[in-house]
Amino acid sequence: MMDISTIYNNITEMLQSNQFLSGGAVLGIIGGIVVWLRKLPYQLYGLIKRFIVLEIEVYNTDDIFEWIIYWFNKKNYIKRSNLLRLSSINKDDSGDNNKEFALSPGIGLHYFWYNKALFWLSRSREDQTTGNSYNPKIVETMKICTLKWFKNRAINLFQDIKKEYIGTSDNSVNLYICYYNAWKFKKQIEKRPISSIALNDNIINDLITDIVKFKSSESYYKKKGIPYRRGYLFSGPPGTGKTSTIIATASYFNADIYYLNLNQGEISDTELNDLMCGVPKYNFIIIEDIDTVSISNRDREKKNNNCKMSFSGLLNVIDGIGAYESNLLFITTNKPQKLDSALIRPGRIDKHIEFDYASYKQIKEMFVWLCDDYEENIYNERINKLAIKKDLTTADVQGIILQEFNSRTTI
Repeated sequence: MMDISTIYNNITEMLQSNQFLSGGAVLGIIGGIVVWLRKLPYQLYGLIKRFIVLEIEVYNTDDIFEWIIYWFNKKNYIKRSNLLRLSSINKDDSGDNNKEFALSPGIGLHYFWYNKALFWLSRSREDQTTGNSYNPKIVETMKICTLKWFKNRAINLFQDIKKEYIGTSDNSVNLYICYYNAWKFKKQIEKRPISSIALNDNIINDLITDIVKFKSSESYYKKKGIPYRRGYLFSGPPGTGKTSTIIATASYFNADIYYLNLNQGEISDTELNDLMCGVPKYNFIIIEDIDTVSISNRDREKKNNNCKMSFSGLLNVIDGIGAYESNLLFITTNKPQKLDSALIRPGRIDKHIEFDYASYKQIKEMFVWLCDDYEENIYNERINKLAIKKDLTTADVQGIILQEFNSRTTI
């Protein structure tokens, strides 16, 4: 077996005895050096960039992408640039007819100043699409860069972007909806005081107490190995205050609302799990009218082969190995008798609250709240006329009171 020195001597003799071979070897070495030297500037640039440049990527599949577009549309940069993209944007709940157009940086490289720091933005288009086959969406990327020692200013930039789009009002609750199987900011809902909710049997106070107890018991849940989540079922006829109670409770706890429409046939079991687990801590997940969902029980699931989500998938996302945690789930239904018992068993639903037609107490509380300029004798007269009517919901009562308020005519 030859050692290394013998192999080296043999190669040297071959090169010395063969001019063509030695010339080829020299050319190969020179070519390798030239290629390395060509790559050297890029390697040096990459090394320097890694140590001194902060780079933040944002994809158009994320809400922040639209926030950035909105922010640039409001700033002077748009007036200075000649490379722009025109797109539509809808910040309110008024529908497609009232969408605004927005100008934002187009595909390419852009420079801008923020808080006396230089930033550069690179916008590019990927060779792939997202969404579904009916409405595919081209994937785009924005890379926002600055020098590494301006990291705090970059954080302030994104806080400013969020503030410009969503706002920082202490008087509103943020509503998020499922859009292309991801959470999307929809709008801000004006906070509703607890005192504006008229319910029987101290329901609202019991609910508040239950949530306070849950939020203060996280360490106990974890210590005892109990999944840290809480589920509520609100049942009752339409218009009896289920959604209003959720909004008022979210307002009380400064929680955001994440609204899930399970009748969207494009949501699969995996996507539903990702949505539920992707909600930030201590917020409200809402599934309304669960009785209308095509897979709300086993029998109906068998009749619906077009839905990507299964009944077992729904159960597992509420109380399975990979289920959501640290949040509160509110499920509403008009017809609780239609729900499968497995869906509402303890562990999935921890507290069931029933809503009924308006009682005398509720009607009186609503008059006092909505008509605080009335004298007591007028209250009693109006309340007594309404109380004799059957099957009035709180929504009905509110409609009648507002009609009275607007017209000031006798009920």
